[in-house]
Amino acid sequence: MGPVVVRCRLRGAMVDNGNPVHLDGLLALAWAIRHPQYARVSRLDDPATIQTPHLPLERLEHAGSHIWLASAALLDGHEAPSLVWQTRRRDADDYDRLAGPVDTQAGPRKDVLLRRQARLVTGFMWFAWGSVREIRRSLRLLWGREDSPHGAVGSARRSGAGHLVRWSCERGGHARVECIIDSDSEGVLRRHVPAVWLDGAERIRAGAVRPPYWHPRTQEATGAVGARASLSFSLREALGAQDAD
Repeated sequence: MGPVVVRCRLRGAMVDNGNPVHLDGLLALAWAIRHPQYARVSRLDDPATIQTPHLPLERLEHAGSHIWLASAALLDGHEAPSLVWQTRRRDADDYDRLAGPVDTQAGPRKDVLLRRQARLVTGFMWFAWGSVREIRRSLRLLWGREDSPHGAVGSARRSGAGHLVRWSCERGGHARVECIIDSDSEGVLRRHVPAVWLDGAERIRAGAVRPPYWHPRTQEATGAVGARASLSFSLREALGAQDAD
């Protein structure tokens, strides 16, 4: 395993709904496609019973917790505000996972047309530490060929937002710590990490630190992506020891 950089270019606006798109979450989705028993996980399941996916990434264990060494999506190019219109309609496959009946004609679960804030972006990039070959293989399962993909990123994919026009997965030159924090930009966090791993953070939010990121019972106090923070000395020491090996 070694440093890996994934890049993608987008055709138009994308919606992230305030939740960063973590690379290990995308790779967990590819693993779930290959292992349907994991794909049947619902919001009612106890996180302790959910099988941990086997990902082509290095796993970092520290202070009683662990993460996969991969960043969330980072802006790669220009950005401008935009709007996306989206029809909110529940997937038919999701009905058997719900705790009770749903009324799609009235109430909070009804089908509606939403106007959502979006971003026009040139593209995104992810920093990771893992296997280039296996990461490329998993992303190809999700997105198709690098030069003519059929995939999308973000939370409004069914509305056509976040459509990919090309992507790449190449060997990088960064250290392990750069998957977590941008050391050259006043310590800006590049992914969710447990708050206890930080000596200080500009902003703390509730979020998951590993997949499934969407599960309501995996949420904990994390440093917010894009916020300035300081990693604990013991964590930096552990990452430095790994790089020295």
